[in-house]
Amino acid sequence: MSQRTALVLLSSVLAGTAVGALSFLGGVPAGLAAVSGLAAFGASVLGLDRCIHR
Repeated sequence: MSQRTALVLLSSVLAGTAVGALSFLGGVPAGLAAVSGLAAFGASVLGLDRCIHR
């Protein structure tokens, strides 16, 4: 795995975790908070991949 891939995935995991945790702490049910975290992860992967394009 290249450093670029590791950076994109790690940053996306952190973003998804933050969105999910903040959603849950904001009063969203756990299942919906998890779905929002997964959506944020996917969007972050796509966004960071294009942002850090070779």
